[in-house]
Amino acid sequence: MANLVSASDKVILHNFEHKEGVLQMSPHDSNYVNGCTWSSNGQVVATCGDDGCVILSNARTGRKTWTFRNDRYPLLCAAFSKTDEYIATGSDGGQIQIWDIPNRKLDFEVVDDEMEGITCIAWKIDSKILIAGSDKGILYIIDTQRKMIKETLQHDSEPIRCLSFSKFKHDLVATGGDNGHVIVWDIENFELYHIFDNSPHSKPCTGIIFSPTNELLMCSCGLDSKIQFFDIEDKKNVKTIEAPEPLSALSFHSDGINIAAGSDKGFIYIYFLRTSDVKYILEGHEGNPIRSLEFKRPDNLTKKLKSKKKEADKSKIRSYEELKSETRSKTHAERRAKNKVESKKIPMKTNNRAEVKVTRELKNKSNNGIQKIIEEGEEQTFSSADVEMEDDKDSSIGFEGPYVGPIFTSKQKKYLSSLIDEKLISHESELAGYFSNLQVEMLRQFIIQKDELEALIKQSL
Repeated sequence: MANLVSASDKVILHNFEHKEGVLQMSPHDSNYVNGCTWSSNGQVVATCGDDGCVILSNARTGRKTWTFRNDRYPLLCAAFSKTDEYIATGSDGGQIQIWDIPNRKLDFEVVDDEMEGITCIAWKIDSKILIAGSDKGILYIIDTQRKMIKETLQHDSEPIRCLSFSKFKHDLVATGGDNGHVIVWDIENFELYHIFDNSPHSKPCTGIIFSPTNELLMCSCGLDSKIQFFDIEDKKNVKTIEAPEPLSALSFHSDGINIAAGSDKGFIYIYFLRTSDVKYILEGHEGNPIRSLEFKRPDNLTKKLKSKKKEADKSKIRSYEELKSETRSKTHAERRAKNKVESKKIPMKTNNRAEVKVTRELKNKSNNGIQKIIEEGEEQTFSSADVEMEDDKDSSIGFEGPYVGPIFTSKQKKYLSSLIDEKLISHESELAGYFSNLQVEMLRQFIIQKDELEALIKQSL
């Protein structure tokens, strides 16, 4: 099972056991694939390239399913929203497009006369904010609900080559630029959080990522062949790894102890952080720089989110059944009070048809656009030039029997589901950070006690 995707002139899905990858794809007509990313369930890979397309492919078979086309400019980056309902792209011409996957249409586009090439893009965990970096060194903060640029931040005019959200402090964004600077921004207060002095990289910074398990750790890579590690609380560089080649992309494994670094020679180095040694070297892109790579999101998080959603749907069905039973009990009680003889002749029946119908409707509504992609039989192409901007339509659930109160509309269920998903991800991140920081604190206390004991021994001697 592949757990890492990389892109250069082609797309390769890797696992650590297969040196040259388990699946190779060439979804684009152009020679260069500029970006690649996983869906949250790990079943779909999205890629974008110089042909102006973002293509969604089945991660198991490599078959192309959907194509969203920008007919004007090459696409440099792409990113799924956390719920896989939208995919955002950035183009060489300065466009930011957000595609609605379930409805197969362009949701909205952000264009500004002063915007130049959008080099990198990322969603905040609640999918309400989108961040994009540009060739002019401008960081765009986009409100996806109001569909407009909320704020812009800029430190210098050097191009921003990479960016990443913190997995724990969701308002912190790190960026790396052509001048080698590594900068952390606070997008809640629209201010610079910290810039790491003395240029951590002597050449362009090409990759930056926060640890998924340690809220204090961030790392970056660059064309100077270095991987730098930072403590964002103490605001200092804590470790450096020298790679054998200039590095062009970076990704953290969900375990927090393995990191993948792609080189401009086409190799991918998997480092084991506890020893700083190369654990695996993955091949398949020889002679072509790795333009993008990404580890699959953890399976347990996806399963938890799905199980919680199923439980929520089941609780809605149970509530419906309880209300229906209560309503009918009251009706029969009133009839018995009026006519005991007649009430004995009226049996208590459950409307099984209504239950089955509601269950099926809720099950159908829980399917998202990504599942439709996997099940789609033929490839479909959608262009920003000819896609109609249709209004969303609510679909209500019909049922037989007495009225028992309002049933959730599709928009209400979608809103409640997003709230549940956001809380689950937030709690999991907090727990992971708590245990990770606890271990760090225990080690720190141990070292302090060790130093104190050594000092006392020296004094006694």
